[in-house]
Amino acid sequence: MDLLEIGTIVKVKRKALALKQHELGLRSGVDRSVISRLEQHKLPDIGYNKVERIMNALSLELTTRHLSPLPTLMDLQEEGDE
Repeated sequence: MDLLEIGTIVKVKRKALALKQHELGLRSGVDRSVISRLEQHKLPDIGYNKVERIMNALSLELTTRHLSPLPTLMDLQEEGDE
């Protein structure tokens, strides 16, 4: 996931919750202008703590995954359990 994807996810979730950027800023402690630039893909960089606070305010979490194009053994085992 990159910053562009995060910005899009934040915007979609914020709108789904009927929150204005200002309200999300108050909930997350992140300035509205930062949220606006993130959503508009005009923010070149943002610290992890700010992203985490925004995501938490939207009841979202960041997760990690391997960059390998091949599935891991755990991925294959999880698929088999479904």
